[in-house]
Amino acid sequence: MLLDQEEIEISLREKIRILRILRKLNKLRAGHPIALFLNDYNVGVGASGGSKRILEIIHGTQFSGLKLLLTFTNRLKLKIKIQSENFIILEIPKSLPHLMGERLLCDTGNISVDDIAATIFCDRNKILAYVLDKISTEISHVILEHPYMAPVLHKIRSLNRSVTAIYNSHNVESDMKSVMLEEGENANRDILVDIVHATEKYAASTSAIVNCVTEDDCVKMEHIYGLPQRPHLLINGARIIENVLPRKWPGHRACQLVFVGSAHGPNYTAMVEILTSTEWKMRPEYHLHIVGSVCSHLGEFAAHNVTLYGVLSDIEKDNVLSLADIALNPITKGGGSSLKVGEYLSHALPVVTTSEGVRGFDLKDGISVLNGSMTSQFFEAIDRLSRDQDLYELISRGGLAFAKENLSWENVTKKLSEQLSKRYISTPTEG
Repeated sequence: MLLDQEEIEISLREKIRILRILRKLNKLRAGHPIALFLNDYNVGVGASGGSKRILEIIHGTQFSGLKLLLTFTNRLKLKIKIQSENFIILEIPKSLPHLMGERLLCDTGNISVDDIAATIFCDRNKILAYVLDKISTEISHVILEHPYMAPVLHKIRSLNRSVTAIYNSHNVESDMKSVMLEEGENANRDILVDIVHATEKYAASTSAIVNCVTEDDCVKMEHIYGLPQRPHLLINGARIIENVLPRKWPGHRACQLVFVGSAHGPNYTAMVEILTSTEWKMRPEYHLHIVGSVCSHLGEFAAHNVTLYGVLSDIEKDNVLSLADIALNPITKGGGSSLKVGEYLSHALPVVTTSEGVRGFDLKDGISVLNGSMTSQFFEAIDRLSRDQDLYELISRGGLAFAKENLSWENVTKKLSEQLSKRYISTPTEG
């Protein structure tokens, strides 16, 4: 059985290499405590989605010690990335059973379940265990980004009972995975959903503090897992760009639309629904610019009026957004909150969105955004914006004002900074 395979012991040479990296980390720590952030996947440069949120949250959070992010990677060796003088990333190689497990689980459906594989294998990873053996006594707080690395808490608490756990939820994962795995026709759906439910329950119930991105998620998390108190709200933010002014109506020229999205399932589904709709085919004068890793699944839709850019740097993305007239968020599925909305608003782009697309943001329809929940209504909203100068400029002003007042990462991360300034008593819960 795959799950019974023993992890390969670390070689002496690899241990020496790891110790050198940890000495570098210890030098940067300079005797201060560690706030350990855990995430199941490599965040890269934080181009979009959860990766961007994680990096922005950690960069923006004030902490008196070292902020250390541990993630898995497909690389063969442990890698250290120095982000700032007090923010370090350590990328932990996945073991061979872990990689085989990912392939086996994904072979039963067309939706990635690499995060669930991380839950199954994270507490068996010899390199991760070796690193935690060396640093756990110096950890003051463990912050779970997503629930999937929660099993590692057992190891940390066996070495340091005073650690404070915080769960930063991005979605109600058990809800979202249940829907996605059913749509992805995964043969092991029921088993996998049970794993997610148990893991998320453990992450939420064993943490002294739970943070969610929307009020709805706060209510659901409290209800589903019987939490003793309502989770805190830690919304998504945006990079606020200086000197951005409200947009002027572009006039009657061909309208330039933009969508930014990761390869997350709801983004792909939304784009397919838009690009295959009769309404889109009836509007050849519109040009849609699509940015992000979702493009890797949309190659068949590239056309004279559809441009696929793929993953871009912030500067390159800024250039595309500056050329657009209207931003879109047509998602109707998934959970949590869309980072792209804040990004659009901070660029003063008028936004056409579904009600699901603005979860977590207190935005007023017709003032900060324009809402169109059905496909026909969605395109009617685009048409209205492109033709009505007063409406276009009103929504551009309203959205930009909302972003500047509420969405700077500096403002958003104040709550987590305050949480990390205190120690809380967590009651370890066996999952």
